[in-house]
Amino acid sequence: ALVLCAVGWGWWEWARGAYASTVYLNQSRVARFRMAQPGGEDAFDELERSLALARPRCLWPDEILHAEYGVGLFLHHQEHWARAARQFERIQQMAPEFLKTRLYLAESYMHLDRRQEAAEQLDEFMSRDPYELEAYALLGKLAGHEAAMLALEDHVLSRLHQDEDWIAEDFPTANEVSVLLNLYVMLGRWQRAREMIMRVRDFYAEADVTRPVDAFAEVRRLERHYEQSATPERARGLREIIPEAWERGREGR
Repeated sequence: ALVLCAVGWGWWEWARGAYASTVYLNQSRVARFRMAQPGGEDAFDELERSLALARPRCLWPDEILHAEYGVGLFLHHQEHWARAARQFERIQQMAPEFLKTRLYLAESYMHLDRRQEAAEQLDEFMSRDPYELEAYALLGKLAGHEAAMLALEDHVLSRLHQDEDWIAEDFPTANEVSVLLNLYVMLGRWQRAREMIMRVRDFYAEADVTRPVDAFAEVRRLERHYEQSATPERARGLREIIPEAWERGREGR
């Protein structure tokens, strides 16, 4: 009887703790919903409190992870870099394969002047996900625009081919082409800018792909951006180095 009582009491305590954890987890969801509304930042304290109470006996680890990530994103967006770093470190311990945390952790480390750790996190992230353009922007801040240009150049140009036995499409996107073109222009690499655009134009003129990229349209779009952002010399440089983008009746218009 004593053993049965002990087992029953233990089960009751566990069940009660799990129930309470679920209640607090639901409260954290409500807090996240309130935070998404205009002026809802005040709900962040409630989110942290509910999450701390939900952690011990939570039966839904995926939900806890999602809430932890929401806390990290809020701290990151508010530029509370030290607290954001601690939060993303916690998430990495919970789910080492949650890759996006490495990108935000790298940025947090950079602002904390922990540049070596930031570089290590960013390198690990980019080695496993070279498609995130936000990573190249951060690389430019950490190592300079030249490093970002070379990394993105390799990522874009290495995919300008179509194998006969390809299964899934993996070709440069319009955003990737535009960001790389902007880096070339910022660094004054006009000839490389022209060569890249012409290679992209020639590739998509022949490749049978679902979403072809109009390279000349990206040139014109970036030229308009430069004109509107008080950098007419860059706009003029694009018109001079790639005049074909403005010629009517040519392929790529």
